[in-house]
Amino acid sequence: MHKKKTIFFDAAGTLFYVSHGVGFHYGRIAEKYGVHVDALHIDQRFHEIYENASPVANKTGEKAWWRALVRLVFEGITFPEFDAFFEEIYSFFQQGHGEKEKAWTLFPETMEVLEHLSALNHPLGLISNFDSRIESILKNLKISYFFQTITISSEAGVAKPSARIFQLALKKAHCAPSDAIHVGDHLIYDVEGAHNAGMQAFLIDRRGQHHGVNIVRDLREIYGSL
Repeated sequence: MHKKKTIFFDAAGTLFYVSHGVGFHYGRIAEKYGVHVDALHIDQRFHEIYENASPVANKTGEKAWWRALVRLVFEGITFPEFDAFFEEIYSFFQQGHGEKEKAWTLFPETMEVLEHLSALNHPLGLISNFDSRIESILKNLKISYFFQTITISSEAGVAKPSARIFQLALKKAHCAPSDAIHVGDHLIYDVEGAHNAGMQAFLIDRRGQHHGVNIVRDLREIYGSL
């Protein structure tokens, strides 16, 4: 009998995204503390800083990691109640919603893909450079029950693209690299990292920025390779 491949997914940017963008929420909540900023500028600042930061890989220091990053985003901006603002931001992205806004939204095909793969009895896992808030986020998005294993950098003590985090996920899933697929939105973290661990990988590229083998525009496009 043909063994069902284990399919691992990245989290943010692959299965779900920040509703309206990070800058929108940072700016919206900052206004409550009397700080008025341009949401687009803050969004650009966030992505520049986040992309150049070493991924969080320490559970005891994950909140301090985020505080330092957010402080850098607002560098040069007078922020009298920054600590209170940061606590609200941190909680908002963990809970997944506020009084009027939600933090995270599933991509249109995510639920369909997870349901389809589960119905075909493919074991599913998550490998993400994320912190321990991931469990709350997955529950709020109503997709946590799909995953047999969840491997995140802050708990693993190592981040993608290191082969070690992929190897740890494979060990949890009792799966050989040749029997696994990883799907993510980052060419280095997800594709190169998975390849370094001997796994097949797909790059989800919804904006059409890349071309080549194993690049998909929609998660449903992986079906033909199972």
